Amino acid sequence: SWGLFLSSRVHLSCIHQYQRVSLRGSHAHAHALCHGLAHAHALRGGRHFSGVPLLAKPWEGPYGGVPPFDSLNAATLAPALEHGMAELRSQVASLAANLEAPSFSNTIESLEDAGRVYHRVSSLYGVAVSAMSTPEVRALQTDVAPKAAALRDELVQNQALFERVAAVYEDASYS
Repeated sequence: SWGLFLSSRVHLSCIHQYQRVSLRGSHAHAHALCHGLAHAHALRGGRHFSGVPLLAKPWEGPYGGVPPFDSLNAATLAPALEHGMAELRSQVASLAANLEAPSFSNTIESLEDAGRVYHRVSSLYGVAVSAMSTPEVRALQTDVAPKAAALRDELVQNQALFERVAAVYEDASYS
């Protein structure tokens, strides 16, 4: 992940929920809950996509919304992951091709903001592959794993993006 900054309130709520749930003995569930809360907070007020069921409406509930675990399955995850990956690629390509001089706001902040939809759906994907060992989810994992690896490779090996980040890092006005 390119990073995720949480407000103190959401971070403390996550810790409280984690402790409360993990005391009952389900550390995996507590981790999934915290991960979901973090991404729900980051995406509060985010865009929604009517053609992608998991992204069609805002998440409802406390802490900026709770993931729709009731509609989580391989059939709903596949198009959401494809959409998220495509959007992240597009956002990073646009950032890397930006003709403005690299700055913290137009490079680092833009990079932090890129891929919010993908990260949102990735959280649900992680829960699904950890908790649902159905043939459909295993097939989805077989399909998605190399695509996700290729996406990570594209991001970390993007020379234009690296040069922008390096220029901000080397800029003495930010030190």
